Amino acid sequence: MGIRIPGVWIIAACTAALFACGGTKDVENEPQGFERFSGSHFGLVAPTGAPEVFLPALASTAKNERCVTFLDSGRVCLVTTDDGGTWFTRLRDDRWTPAEPFPFNYADDMLDYTAGPDGRTLVFMTSRPVDGDDPGGTHHLWTVEWTGDGWGEPAPLPAPEKIEGLGSGYPALADDGTLYFISDSRGGATDGGIFRCRMENGRYLPAELVEHPVNTPYIDFDPTVASDHRYLVFASNRPGGFGLYDHYVVFRRPDGGWSTAFNLGSGFNTEYSEACPNVTADGRLFIFASARTSDFLLDEASVPVATGRDVYWADTSRIEALRDRYLGTTSSADAVRRALEDGGMQAAVAMIEDLYDNHRSEHSFAPSELLDICAELTAVGDIAGADGFYEALVRVLPGKDRLTLGYAAICALHGRLESSERLILELRSEIPDFNLEYAVLDIGEHLNRATKIDDEIAVYEAFLDELPDSYRVRYYLASAFEGQGNVAGAIEACRQALGLRPDHPAIKGMMERLKGGVGN
Repeated sequence: MGIRIPGVWIIAACTAALFACGGTKDVENEPQGFERFSGSHFGLVAPTGAPEVFLPALASTAKNERCVTFLDSGRVCLVTTDDGGTWFTRLRDDRWTPAEPFPFNYADDMLDYTAGPDGRTLVFMTSRPVDGDDPGGTHHLWTVEWTGDGWGEPAPLPAPEKIEGLGSGYPALADDGTLYFISDSRGGATDGGIFRCRMENGRYLPAELVEHPVNTPYIDFDPTVASDHRYLVFASNRPGGFGLYDHYVVFRRPDGGWSTAFNLGSGFNTEYSEACPNVTADGRLFIFASARTSDFLLDEASVPVATGRDVYWADTSRIEALRDRYLGTTSSADAVRRALEDGGMQAAVAMIEDLYDNHRSEHSFAPSELLDICAELTAVGDIAGADGFYEALVRVLPGKDRLTLGYAAICALHGRLESSERLILELRSEIPDFNLEYAVLDIGEHLNRATKIDDEIAVYEAFLDELPDSYRVRYYLASAFEGQGNVAGAIEACRQALGLRPDHPAIKGMMERLKGGVGN
């Protein structure tokens, strides 16, 4: 079909999103210099506040980094890059060794992996053949042990992780053996989702889709779980976030269910894309990939440049603070829904105002959960109600840009393209330094996810004149045209993108593919 976010493998969505706002990395810079560090976790102390770049120019380089994890109580570190496979370094005689390839790199795999609660078990994603009858090429989960001085023999994880033979990836393990991972669409997740296999008597039970609010009609992926199961962090593009893909956390309630999904907030999320979260087995460190500007790479004018994905890290105090706060609160969305059902829109708006003005410490105010009510009203055709509810949210709550952009996505998904475009233009006129390019790509991603390709094209085309220097919008327009089957339109959009970035490898590759198809 050529649709940019295919229904067969959710990892493509993560990769495309991080590419979209982070640029690409052209410089080859192999990791080096680890040997100057000593002590577990390189002898470093993780930032307590906002996340920082992890090991600039060593673990975070001019390549696109994806996943990072520690084994053996912080004495082994693995890093994956898009174009260099996975490499690792280890602490030996109190000095870190030069980086070397992970011995089980296979073909073009970009490994996702997790450390088990014991600190020495590694579960990783690979497309290597499972057995002699398997040709390979489909991602499954394997496991291998770190012996303390080297690697054991890898083996496929037991069969329940393979959902009807489809691919699986981005694993996470709790200390009770529960395995979380991502796979293709099943039972309510329209284009992939987060699954789990519970452990019982030493055997995995069949895979099940993790319940709402972890999975939604949007793209929810890349889970990482605290070893004691007290929280689960994952990436999502649900409306109301800071960027194309943000990190959210749900907390285990006393009754065993999950809390509302809460955005980790500024610093942990940006207008760019965040993904590949990982909480270390000891629960102390939070590590992730982000496509934001990297302040350790400067251009000729000493200005930080966007380099693609780099590794960021912090301690888990932000997550624990959110847990302490929100486990003692009630969902504002639940209270507002009851008011809406019992007294109508006027009562719902009054409830929002009262809760926020007088009971803020007792109720959560996650924009994504309140925007769900807008989506529900829009879905049943109550457009006036949805608009009125959105206007109340903007009037009462802070974070107008997140609320407005989230509602713009809801409008676009329900065919209200003019309303969506109007909301975006209002943001641009009211907010200094508003990133119009990001907003347009965000709406396009939502439409692409819903396979509303005609509307996706319409949104990109509506903003071409407003974004004359955006090669990304033209590249994504070309991709949408290709998904629609409009090769001529795709070639023209690709030609425009190349005019702005003539050496961009992804755009050049698309043009070659398009012209090759025409030639055939």
